[in-house]
Amino acid sequence: MVNKLPDVGRIQGLALLGDRTPKGSGLSLQYTDREGGWHDLTMSFLDGMYLLNLLKAVQLDVGFAMPEDPHPPREGPPRRPG
Repeated sequence: MVNKLPDVGRIQGLALLGDRTPKGSGLSLQYTDREGGWHDLTMSFLDGMYLLNLLKAVQLDVGFAMPEDPHPPREGPPRRPG
């Protein structure tokens, strides 16, 4: 049996948890339901990236335009933790 989460009214935020490595990190997604109740969904970083890939595939399949990225591209290589 699958447990149904409350329907999302609005996504409120996302936090990166853990040690900032793909295998050691997690994501905490906060959202409010349609009645205004707050909920938190936690997943591994790798599961979050899998979800991102699924969303991108749906976007490409139906032809939705990509929203603008709110962050400017970073100069140089990504920073390593530590």
